[in-house]
Amino acid sequence: MTTDDAAKEAVVVRLEDAARLQKLAALGQLTLGVAHDFNNALSIIDLNVAALLGQPRPASDREALEDVREAVARARSLARDLLSLGEARRNEYQPLDLDALLERATCLMRKVLGPHFAVKTSLEAGATAMGDAGLLEQVLLNLLLNARDAMPAGGSITVSTRRVGDEVRVSVSDTGGGIPRTLRERIFEPFFTTKPADKGSGLGLAMVRRIIEQHGGRVEVESVLGEGSVFHLELPVVR
Repeated sequence: MTTDDAAKEAVVVRLEDAARLQKLAALGQLTLGVAHDFNNALSIIDLNVAALLGQPRPASDREALEDVREAVARARSLARDLLSLGEARRNEYQPLDLDALLERATCLMRKVLGPHFAVKTSLEAGATAMGDAGLLEQVLLNLLLNARDAMPAGGSITVSTRRVGDEVRVSVSDTGGGIPRTLRERIFEPFFTTKPADKGSGLGLAMVRRIIEQHGGRVEVESVLGEGSVFHLELPVVR
């Protein structure tokens, strides 16, 4: 290949990359618009269901309406994830005692996960970090739900913290089947999932990475097939 041929090929590649980015940007805008409209429609459904539940009804009707509300709640959660991925959110950063925040959030999640999951904590960082409490709780929620899905028959989950230099390392480990090496680079991609369509949107881990990077941190994962996985979150501490 001559120098001119190489230059032409480089230009073609750059043009193809630019076109691909434009398509992704357009898709992102379309997704945001659909998510907004979808969320608005769900709000109307939820309000009407709440009104119907406020009236005397047979038990079978109430059960059906509660099922509708639960489905609406799941759909609204997906819409919020889509909006969070595509929009700049005004974060409310403040000094946080990470150990206390994680202890409270983990206690709440124990009830959600159910009796088949032993959720343990080992919170020893004793450090303060600047962060948005709501977003960091969402990170923990996503990681705990991800761990639960990795152990359909139940298992053990451990949330731990420790100080490492100028950072706090938050680790969430499970005793599931582990993640194949070939998939570890893809698990943080938006919409990538190995779960059935009705079990996951593929947005949970993408949200985790996005939020932690917004906080100036990073996410790492360790996994051994048959022995489980550990997600490490590295966050800077307040000096």
